[in-house]
Amino acid sequence: MTDAHVEDVLRRPDKPSLIGVVNSMPHPCVIYSDDKKTVITTINPSGPVLRLVGDASVMPDIETLDAGDGKMVNCRIGVPKYSGLNAQRPNAPVIASDLVARYLLETGFTYPIYSPDTSPEAVVRGENGSVVGTTRLVYHV
Repeated sequence: MTDAHVEDVLRRPDKPSLIGVVNSMPHPCVIYSDDKKTVITTINPSGPVLRLVGDASVMPDIETLDAGDGKMVNCRIGVPKYSGLNAQRPNAPVIASDLVARYLLETGFTYPIYSPDTSPEAVVRGENGSVVGTTRLVYHV
């Protein structure tokens, strides 16, 4: 990704928007204000979960990895594919996990793609330490 590409995206007249967004994660995406206390919006799942999938039956073992203490772990190689894209709303912005969003971007996916920012500055944690939301989204360009 070049700085020129990012600058081009930011100059577009059609600024990114969450209007009509499809949350392709299996749970709500809760976005808080910067104080990490006030919920700005909750975007509920809105269709099939977008996931990376692979067929292990066609991925041969390439080697074993030493896990220590004489234990070995099989290692397979494969090319992931995605499944679960909500085809009912073509070109709608999509919220997906960071891993799925980065993969889609690399494959030439043309929909606007967002993922929750789980960096220490943005993540919101509950009393037991689990992630309950974020203060911002990552826009993958």
